[in-house]
Amino acid sequence: MTVVGSALDGVDAVIGFKALKIPPDMVLLDHRMPRKNGLETMSELLLIEPGLKILFISADTSITSLALEGGAAGFLAKPFSVSQLTTTVKRILQLTRDNQHLAS
Repeated sequence: MTVVGSALDGVDAVIGFKALKIPPDMVLLDHRMPRKNGLETMSELLLIEPGLKILFISADTSITSLALEGGAAGFLAKPFSVSQLTTTVKRILQLTRDNQHLAS
């Protein structure tokens, strides 16, 4: 896995995403951020790249269903282990690959 960017808040996340020449396979997104929260950021990113896989990683589990209904591919509650993160990322990326093979 390669990290192609990071942002301190939702506004910078959207700006950074727009600056990428090739969209990433996945975006990891927290909910509680300054200037634009995770749900708002996700909504904007999905308008730019509708097929984007977004993994929400947040201690705010009250927004789990909103995140998933809004288009998140998964939700990982803090705190979590590196193993849980790795497993979740691999599962989401594998689902993406499986769906691409079915569409071909």
